[in-house]
Amino acid sequence: MLAARYLGPGRIESIQIPKLEVGDEEALLKVEACGFCGSDLGIVAGVHPRAKAPLTLGHEFCGRIERIHSARTNLKEGDLVTAYPLISCGRCHVCRTGAAHVCRELRLYGFDVDGAMAEYVRLPVNSLLRLPNDMSPLVGAVVEPLAVAVHGVSLAPTETASTAVVMGAGPSAWHWQPDSAWTLSPRVQNSNRLLKRRLRAMVWTWYLNARASRARRKT
Repeated sequence: MLAARYLGPGRIESIQIPKLEVGDEEALLKVEACGFCGSDLGIVAGVHPRAKAPLTLGHEFCGRIERIHSARTNLKEGDLVTAYPLISCGRCHVCRTGAAHVCRELRLYGFDVDGAMAEYVRLPVNSLLRLPNDMSPLVGAVVEPLAVAVHGVSLAPTETASTAVVMGAGPSAWHWQPDSAWTLSPRVQNSNRLLKRRLRAMVWTWYLNARASRARRKT
């Protein structure tokens, strides 16, 4: 199968690697879309402290299940899914108390093990999240960074705020601002003036679409 492989500082190539076998409680996904995160730039530059060549990049993705070996899930072949990209031990105190993202043995797909910037990716079944079958793969691939933005908004005291200031307009900030339109009036200020008009237009678009969607559901 074809994969985007990090081969060393400044080197990323599309090369053929063996297709993956599927074990118990695992699924093989045919990747439909995969994002290129800012952290991937650090990997390709050779400055990421953990990523070692050769490595298949990609932790923001979605795909359809081609094969699945599990008796403990209602997921099936053909389902469109994305995945929780963190790998934790599942045994330590933080894992057993719902904080697996700070596990001392934490690893990530596309950083410590091969990721999804390939024709196929193999994942544990318990990491998969079913998506609507008619969802655009380009949308499905950004569920993971969108989750980061949603979490950021959930930590903010939005019930008392009327204006939000986003310091820095990186990709997660772009996700954050439309999400904030659900809880704030669409007065989102960005520290980068060059992007201010574009961001405001985007927020208004998402805000109005959200209102229209809610209105349609009520009728």
